[in-house]
Amino acid sequence: MYSRITPHQTGGYGSDAFSEEGDHKGTVISISIPFYEKDLLEEMDLQARLELCSSRSHYIRRLIRRGRAERLKAEQQHAEWSQLFGRK
Repeated sequence: MYSRITPHQTGGYGSDAFSEEGDHKGTVISISIPFYEKDLLEEMDLQARLELCSSRSHYIRRLIRRGRAERLKAEQQHAEWSQLFGRK
């Protein structure tokens, strides 16, 4: 599991630990893992460590970015093939 954030630790994206604002600017989501797949939590933690992610949230964001890059690449390849061979 991950260590807790210390009171003076920041997120690293320009946040200030001593800011008077102190508002959370992100979005918090909840995911549901069925009881019979609880082993996925351990696997997620392991994969996050292997990818040098600092948290589960960091790992999930990385997966989403990777998926988006793959989707955009596939869309670009599809457009190129469509130009070459026409749509059918």
